[in-house]
Amino acid sequence: INPTFERSTVASKRQNPETILSWHCKGSSFKSKSMLHSSVPREKLMRKCRQKTVEEKEFIDMEDLFSEKETHKIRVSLLDWYDANQRDLPWRKRYSEDEKEKRAYEVWVSEIMLQQTRVQTVMEYYKRWMHKWPTIYDLAQASLEEVNEMWAGLGYYRRARFLLEGAKMVVEGNDGFPNQASSLMKVKGIGEYTAGAIASIAFNEVVPVVDGNVIRVLARLKAISANPKDRLTVKNFWKLAAQLVDPSRPGDFNQSLMELGATLCSVSKPSCSSCPVSSQCRAYSLFQENRTNPVTDYPTKVVKA
Repeated sequence: INPTFERSTVASKRQNPETILSWHCKGSSFKSKSMLHSSVPREKLMRKCRQKTVEEKEFIDMEDLFSEKETHKIRVSLLDWYDANQRDLPWRKRYSEDEKEKRAYEVWVSEIMLQQTRVQTVMEYYKRWMHKWPTIYDLAQASLEEVNEMWAGLGYYRRARFLLEGAKMVVEGNDGFPNQASSLMKVKGIGEYTAGAIASIAFNEVVPVVDGNVIRVLARLKAISANPKDRLTVKNFWKLAAQLVDPSRPGDFNQSLMELGATLCSVSKPSCSSCPVSSQCRAYSLFQENRTNPVTDYPTKVVKA
């Protein structure tokens, strides 16, 4: 990699000259500003350039990382494991075709409650919530005071407000519960992850979900070391997840991926010997080969500034 550099001097509002350093790596451009008399060392810029180029190269072929054979094996293995080992949670239950809207509402409430809150804590809150407001139409009639009172102790009260506002929005729209991820994302408080969860679990839409648990599983399956917080990295994890979703059981598959990350494929103590997809896991394979790179190296730990 041989970066090319361009240097130009500009004046700030206070007429203090600055040096803008621009460097280019395989079509990618980066800029750094420094005072004219204390420019950034060339070697430092080159190191940054190399690092950026390596990360970008790693993601050039992301969409093709899983072969058809791998995809099939992962789908079958995960669904078989999930069918036999899924946790008994109050928002996981069978439902009939005419109960899809109710199911969508239940998934929505559970997913919002689970944001930054442990499962064990959420379970009792969820049961009380559903006892008081069993349908989206019941919730739409509630006041913000009632909702906040029910939410007390969960924290992040904006989540409760968005649930209420979203319920009113859906009910007042008179078009029923949106049944596609793209439509769900237009509802107050529903982002890409929650939309994917609702659409796949309640309406069987073949769309992915990506949260911290899913990123960890995917990063280990393919030993991806790129920064998991980087926007481009996250975007490509969504592409990977979309490639894996089982079209015959999208909701169950998404839940199996999240369940694996929440249980066996944990942050610090993964149970690789019990993992249903360990034979397809590149991180585990590398560890078996040299014993120097533990599975917990993936995804890369990002130190907060």
